[in-house]
Parts: sequence; C-alpha cells; structure tokens
Amino acid sequence: DPSAFLAAWTIQALWVVTVQLPVILINSNASTELGALDFLCFLIFALGLALEFVADAQKFAFRAINHNTFVNQGVWRFSRHPNFFGEIMLWTGLALLAFFQLSSTHRTRAAASLLSPIFTYFLLTKASGIPPLEKSYLKRYGQDLDYMHYFQHTSRLIPWFPATPLSTNRRINNRKE
Repeated sequence: DPSAFLAAWTIQALWVVTVQLPVILINSNASTELGALDFLCFLIFALGLALEFVADAQKFAFRAINHNTFVNQGVWRFSRHPNFFGEIMLWTGLALLAFFQLSSTHRTRAAASLLSPIFTYFLLTKASGIPPLEKSYLKRYGQDLDYMHYFQHTSRLIPWFPATPLSTNRRINNRKE
C-alpha cells in the first residue's frame, strides 16, 4: 500500500528532523561566541553520550556471556534503562546549547530547540522505548525473583541508588511458598 509506505517515511522524517532540531538551529545561527553556559551544555551532552555508550557496551558484553538473564551490573545497577537516560541527556545538552545561543535573538527558534529532548523523552518513555522493552522483560523474566526485585527496586530511567541485593534466605523462602 503506497499510502502506508508514505506515512511510515513521513513519520520517520519528522522524527529525525525533530530530534536533530537543536543541531539544525545551532548551525543556522551566525553567532559563534561561546560562554560558560555553553560549555556546561557541552558537558551535559558529553556525559549523556558517555553514559549511553557505556550502558550499551556493558549490556553487549554482559549478553555475550549471559544469554538467558537480565543485565543488572555496572551502570545497569542504578537504572533499568541508563542508555535511554543518556540519550535524553545528550539531546537535552544540545537543546540547551541551541536555546542559550538563540534566546537573545530568535526566541521562537530557541523555544523550538527544546522540542528535541521533550520528543525524545516522550518517545523513549511512553512509546517505542521503555514500554515495549519492559513488557517483554516481564514476560521473559517475570517468574525470576531476582528480576522482580530489580524491577521493583531500581529506578526506571534516572540513575539512582542501586537496589539492595535480594537475600538468599528470602529467595529460598519465596520458592518454598
């Protein structure tokens, strides 16, 4: 069906443009002076990129050895989706950079740059990221007491203090019931 094909490509194009909007807007600006706030934005971007990279690398390495279990080590101890938090963080850094660079001269463009992290957050937390992943993980690991403990006691997105380990005695007692 050509109309479905057109719709799919149009939605993808809108997605790409929306997410990269801060980059487009920064590159359309003639100002090149950078201040302390701009470097803070670069730092947010760099930390987000590093977190996403480390999370993906740790998950890949873990899965290469542990085929039938979930990852809860490294940065995954602090968040069930640290890679997605890194993705949101990096686009937030770029959006803030565009916002601060444009806010004094192009207020509408500055405001538009904030659509990127908002859209990325929505996409990853409400649509195509976390919801289907967590549904599949619950289906796959829902009977695993360690996973359920991890699921219930580990931050969904924002890295936070890790859950205390599920004690061996509690694990044994729960299996007897």
